[in-house]
Amino acid sequence: MKQIAPLMIGSLVWTACSLADPAPPASGLSDQPVPPGHVFTLRPGDVARGGGMRVGFEAVLSDSRCPKGERCITAGEATVRVWLQSGGGPRIPRVLRLDPSGAKATDADVQLLRLDPYPVSGRATAASDYSAVIVLRTHAAVPAAGASAADT
Repeated sequence: MKQIAPLMIGSLVWTACSLADPAPPASGLSDQPVPPGHVFTLRPGDVARGGGMRVGFEAVLSDSRCPKGERCITAGEATVRVWLQSGGGPRIPRVLRLDPSGAKATDADVQLLRLDPYPVSGRATAASDYSAVIVLRTHAAVPAAGASAADT
């Protein structure tokens, strides 16, 4: 019986771990790979990379969205500062708003899809509590005039 007990305990632990909830979408990244075109979440200071590009979330610049529980004349807006970097090039700062326009860089488009948490009336949100839901779309290199795809 003494030999079976460790086997049974190990089996129970393995079963419990395998039944746990799967990992959430990419979040809390520190220069982790994200496939281009996939939605991911960054917290201030986090960096993600995909398709030869890196994107870093620096800070929330403003959050004037109408809080839950309030009646507002306008919906307000939220803006965040990110940076984009192609290969080993310089970081290009960009400001993103919660609208479809996004921001463009030479090799990519980045769009802020959502900013969490949504404001609640009477509650302040600490800068470190924010998370930005972002999509990064990279552009395929276009061959120069007269060059074939095999030349690039």
